Amino acid sequence: MENIKKSKTIWLPSADEAFLDIWGEKAAELRGPRKNSHIYAEMAQSLGVLGHEVRPIDIKYKIHNFTMKYRKCKAEQGTGCSPVSWKHYQRVHQIIGSDRVNNVDAVVVDSITGMPDSVASPAPSLSPISSASFSFSPPSSPALNEASASAKVSELNETIKSAMTENNKLTAELIDIEKKKVAAIELLTKSVVSFLERN
Repeated sequence: MENIKKSKTIWLPSADEAFLDIWGEKAAELRGPRKNSHIYAEMAQSLGVLGHEVRPIDIKYKIHNFTMKYRKCKAEQGTGCSPVSWKHYQRVHQIIGSDRVNNVDAVVVDSITGMPDSVASPAPSLSPISSASFSFSPPSSPALNEASASAKVSELNETIKSAMTENNKLTAELIDIEKKKVAAIELLTKSVVSFLERN
């Protein structure tokens, strides 16, 4: 059997822009429960009509790479280190930014509160929450006496502070995990490219 080396697809800036337009149109379909190979084929065909010849597998990898780059930029932005410099960040954010899987805080809040996705409110940004800025005051009710109300408020405030501390800790851990995943993917990509270049 003869060893056929696949050529690497070169994405021109105009192909990136067309890809983002098509991805935006197909984003809802890609979130469906079915396999996505037929959607990748449709996207490749649409790009072909625009003069950009790519394979369905190229579409799959492009979506994966852009998603990982988006998550990395979002994590860095959440730490307050620097503004996002990736030129496609806003476009990709419009396409996948509302996906719960791309919003670490939403997943953490849901796991703490036990709220299902359909009930949960929009998640906050990735910046740490200050527990000192959060307090709870009970509604005024003649049925509650002063001591009971004060004890309940203190208990709720402690619960909220504890949950926010845990949220901040988990958010930092998840950001670290995402950074490690990106580094591992970059290393794997380099290894695969190096292997393919040798063969």
